[in-house]
Amino acid sequence: MKRVHVFRRFLAAAFLLYGGYLAVFERPDTLSIALILAGITQLTVDLVFPPNDPVDEKQRSVQSKSGSTTYALSILYAFALLALVHFNLIQHVMTALLIMISLQLLTYPAMLFFYKRVM
Repeated sequence: MKRVHVFRRFLAAAFLLYGGYLAVFERPDTLSIALILAGITQLTVDLVFPPNDPVDEKQRSVQSKSGSTTYALSILYAFALLALVHFNLIQHVMTALLIMISLQLLTYPAMLFFYKRVM
């Protein structure tokens, strides 16, 4: 089991490093931002629930509540972004999709932090 956790942290570091490389030396595009966000999300989830802690009922309820809240928030900001694109406040649809992916990837770890502190 220890190898799996080391691999997950290595994968998160690889996402961060490769995404950072693409953002610095190439032009920052959707792939580099998505890789950086995936690395941040993976590290955050690993830090909220350390891998050597046993899975208990509290951890399951925190993950369930944070997942449900993230899903509800994703519906809200999807409609908000659709309205912004419809009223031409955001000109490019790809920019709206990038914002939506960023919010989706960063909302779950934020909710994990919130519910871990509250419960």
